[in-house]
Amino acid sequence: MTASDRNWRDLSPGRVAVALLCVSGLISGCALTVRAMLSPVPPPAKPSWFAPYVDVTLTPRFPFEAASSNPAKQVVLAFIVASKADPCAPTWGTAYELDAAATALDLDRRIAQYRARGGEVIGSFGGALNTELARSCKDIGKLTRAYQAVVDRYGLRTLDFDIEGVSLGDLEANARRNQAIKSVQTTQRTRRKKLDIWFTLPVASTGLTTEGFDALASMVSSGVELTGVNVMTMDFGEGPKDKPADMADLSVRALTSTVRQLRSVYKRAGFVLSSDDAWRKLGATPMIGQNDIANEVFSIDNAKLILDLAGQRSMPRISMWSLNRDSACGLNLEKARAWNTCSGVDQTENAFGWLFGTLTGRPADVATTTVPPRVVTERGASDKAVKTIVDDPKTSPYPIWNTNRLYRKDAKVVWQREVYQAKWWNVGQDPAGDIVHEWDSAWHLLGPVLPGERPAPTTTLAPKTYPAWSANAAYGKHDRVQIEGTGFEAKWWTRGDAPGVDVPNAWNSPWAPIDEVEAQLATIGR
Repeated sequence: MTASDRNWRDLSPGRVAVALLCVSGLISGCALTVRAMLSPVPPPAKPSWFAPYVDVTLTPRFPFEAASSNPAKQVVLAFIVASKADPCAPTWGTAYELDAAATALDLDRRIAQYRARGGEVIGSFGGALNTELARSCKDIGKLTRAYQAVVDRYGLRTLDFDIEGVSLGDLEANARRNQAIKSVQTTQRTRRKKLDIWFTLPVASTGLTTEGFDALASMVSSGVELTGVNVMTMDFGEGPKDKPADMADLSVRALTSTVRQLRSVYKRAGFVLSSDDAWRKLGATPMIGQNDIANEVFSIDNAKLILDLAGQRSMPRISMWSLNRDSACGLNLEKARAWNTCSGVDQTENAFGWLFGTLTGRPADVATTTVPPRVVTERGASDKAVKTIVDDPKTSPYPIWNTNRLYRKDAKVVWQREVYQAKWWNVGQDPAGDIVHEWDSAWHLLGPVLPGERPAPTTTLAPKTYPAWSANAAYGKHDRVQIEGTGFEAKWWTRGDAPGVDVPNAWNSPWAPIDEVEAQLATIGR
């Protein structure tokens, strides 16, 4: 994800397919608004943190060490990749090996200067251009030493792995990377030092790609203690190209979908991760200003909404691409094009950095437990006690999901303290079930049950509005009855079948609630 990296990206077939599905309406929930996710919730117990990316090798050199240029308490230096001459040697952008960077870029001294004013440096491996070390270095021992050399050289406590493009689908490289990272974490642990690992991945509004999901699952199952997943909320390539994209809405949907995928990844690895815990292992990296796609522009107003979301969902990390670009472009630069050294939008100097820089957290302060509790097996094996999530009808704004009930499109339910909306008619499809893609689920996650919420008032029929149901009476199609203030209409001739009783397939019930019948008639006209 170097600044020049960002200009390489054409739409992948997967992104095009997702965009076409959204346009055609085959993926329900594409119209989710940002504000639906930004309902009032209590402030997080610990603050989020801001770590902007800096392209170390880009000219002119960006002074990340200067307080006037970088308000953040931590910075992500990018990108460490394989040398063109030695596949196992770490370099900055292939241009400088570590010793050379100390001389040509004065990098070691600048890092020391940044730390002197309280800053923390994060090293980022990979990016869209060049070759990530795990792809080129086939020797596990040498790869481990390469990662360890970077950690030792710069005294790093956090590493970021930006894996995208062809690197995502390289299964052998993914396995080598996971093994090497795990070894480095073990080494740091023996030194009584912690090493946080962030996995940075491309994302669509429907979440991680299949390759991204698989790479994440591989890392988690390998035993790497993963601190979090940072998704690149940029270059979505979805929707009409002749209209401005709503970057905040696309970003919120991408993050929400990734939360569901993250829970599925950990579930497959045998761990329990609640929705709240998943949010606390998530980060967002927008591309400020003009993205590589002409109609995608991430504005200051978009940034404010993402800030709100981070606070409300306790999302720990916000980054941005990049500090190099956090200024307005000159009049001689072409509009609607992403430039390496400016944002392409009207802004004051460092406007995005100063806005996101209001986040006061530090990575060490808000890092979540890297190994969640294990799922309890039949033998009772468990690393930690798993607290069962119990939904209370008295504090739920919608009915609790029932596996035997038929749900129509747009029906809302509560399940495991989250609110879901049905994308299509379904029965028995767990809203919180294991998914790879957003379209795998019949349910769209709207957000958490909020403090103080109560069930919506139900309409109760006046006594004798309809005859009371009798087990001995026969009823024909469209006959209506009521039980304790609730009305039902017969779908066909019936006798002895009680209204309102759950059956394995709800459409087999001869009764339908009158409010559902009236709603259906209203949609087709009566």
